[in-house]
Amino acid sequence: MLNYPFTIRNLKILQAVAEYGNFTEAAQNLYVSQPAISAQMRELERLLQMKLIERNKTGSRFTEAGYILLYYANQILALCDEACRALDDLQIYPHNSFTIGGSQTIGINVLPTLLTSFQLSYPETHINVHIDATWHICWNLTGGDIDLALIGGVIPPNLETQIQTIPFGLEEIVLITSEKNPYASYPSVTKHILYNVHFICLEKQSSIQRHVVQKLERIGVYFSDLFVDLEVNSVESLKNFLIGSNKVAFLSLSSVIKELRSEELYWIPIKELQIQRPIWVLTNPYRYRLRIIELFLRLCLIKFSSPTIQVF
Repeated sequence: MLNYPFTIRNLKILQAVAEYGNFTEAAQNLYVSQPAISAQMRELERLLQMKLIERNKTGSRFTEAGYILLYYANQILALCDEACRALDDLQIYPHNSFTIGGSQTIGINVLPTLLTSFQLSYPETHINVHIDATWHICWNLTGGDIDLALIGGVIPPNLETQIQTIPFGLEEIVLITSEKNPYASYPSVTKHILYNVHFICLEKQSSIQRHVVQKLERIGVYFSDLFVDLEVNSVESLKNFLIGSNKVAFLSLSSVIKELRSEELYWIPIKELQIQRPIWVLTNPYRYRLRIIELFLRLCLIKFSSPTIQVF
C-alpha cells in the first residue's frame, strides 16, 4: 500500500494557514499551539523534500508547490466532508436539515407554499432558507453553501455546466398599475399605450427587468424609448410607489397577487404581449444529495410543478 507523505491533519493545517495568512492565527482557530503547527509543517516539507511556505516577519507566502498541494487539499477535505455527511444521512433521515435558496421574487412568493406543505408532512425536518439575487444563489449552490434552489429567470452562463436544472413551471410577468391610472379599467390594451404611460422599473440587473426588455424588443417595443421615471432595487418598494401614483410597472404575477385581490393594484392585459419566464429547481450534481432532499424534490415537484404557476 502506498504511504502518503501527508495526513488529513496536515492538509487542514495547510488550509488554515492559507485562510488566515499566518501560523499564529491558524493555530488559534485550530485550537493548537503555534509551535505544534510549525513542527508539523516542517516535517511535511521534509517528507515532500520541497518548500511549501516561505515565512517572514509580515506573514507567510505559499510557494508554487504549496499552492499545488493546497489546491488538492481543498478537494480532498471537501470530499471528506461529503463522506461524513453521507454517513450521517444514513442515521438521521428523515430527522435531517438542509438549506434551500430562492431568488428574490420566487423565494418570497412561491417558496413559502412549497416549504409549508412539505413540513406539514415532515415537521421534524429543519430547513434553512436563503433568499438573494439569482446569480448569488447560483454561486452559493456551486460553492456548497446551499443544497438546492428555486429561481426564476436565467442561470449565469459561467455556472451552467456546474448546475443541474429541473423545470418547475412558468411565471407570468404582467403590466401593473393603480386605480389612478385611466388604463386600470380597460379589459385589454394594445402595445402602443406603453408610449403613453410613465414607468417605474426594477434595476437593470434584475432578472425580471432583463426578461421584460427582451420580450418587448421581440414585438418592436424598445424600453429605451419609454418614459421611465424611477428605477428601484426592491419589488416591495416598487409596489408602494405604484399604489400612490398613476405609473405602471412590469412585475411577476405572484408578487402582486395580494394587491390585485384587494384592488390596491390592477393588471393591464396587453393583447400582443405575453411574458413568461421559466422557474427552475437547481441542484449541485457534484455534491452528495441528502435523502431528505430527494424526498422534497419528489413530493413537491409532483404536487406543484405545472406549465404555468397558478396564483388565482
